[in-house]
Amino acid sequence: MSGYGFKKHSLLKDKILPGLVMALALGAILGGSWLVKSLPKGQKTAAAKLALPRKHTVVLIDQTDTLSAHCATQLELYLKDLPESMEPGEMVSLFAVDANSDITVSPLLSEVNPGSNVNEWLENYELKRQLFDKEFVKPITAIAGEVKSRPDSKTSPIIETINRIATWHKFSDKVSVRRMVIYSDMLQNSRHCSDYTHSKAVHPASLGCPDLEPLWGVDVDLRYILRRGKSHLQTDAHRENWIRRLRSAGAKVELTPIL
Repeated sequence: MSGYGFKKHSLLKDKILPGLVMALALGAILGGSWLVKSLPKGQKTAAAKLALPRKHTVVLIDQTDTLSAHCATQLELYLKDLPESMEPGEMVSLFAVDANSDITVSPLLSEVNPGSNVNEWLENYELKRQLFDKEFVKPITAIAGEVKSRPDSKTSPIIETINRIATWHKFSDKVSVRRMVIYSDMLQNSRHCSDYTHSKAVHPASLGCPDLEPLWGVDVDLRYILRRGKSHLQTDAHRENWIRRLRSAGAKVELTPIL
């Protein structure tokens, strides 16, 4: 090969090919984005439901007993502050423990943070902030305002509800960063097992409390609600038992008792 031919080949290899590869990759990304945006609304929603977030925070609220005014206020403030503390692209899902959450459970809300930070060259601050408020802040704030008005329940299937969330595809171990915040007295009372000695909820043929599903790498923030008149049940041993149960499932646990 002549010197000229060699230089031409080198130029193609070193400068033109990398640029071509980058252009094709960018085209694929933009093309994929355009394809999703061009889908009809129903198909776009279905595509979004299949996507996994990079980071996911689940807030599980025990609504089987009325929250005290203090607990309800703390929870309400936490939920109202939550949107600003989350990263763009992070998903938040709010669940409730209720009488039927051992059978089927769906989120009260599940949204991805669209972010409020603006690229000044490409985006309008006011429009971006309006989108953030409308699609993220307001739905969470609405749930926060409803925490005091949920009906009480005769059963409290906490273990079963956690297990249903743990096996939800959007909270799978394929999500890089997972967090679960639990607002509960952790007094289990279901057809499988109960912390109440003479509970009528437990089925006679029950084999006892089920094990927790794997929660490997999940950061669990246990906001342990102390109930009046339940100190004989909410003992140190009860709290330690729950910490052991969660850690045995692979979770990293932080305990915060609240009155």
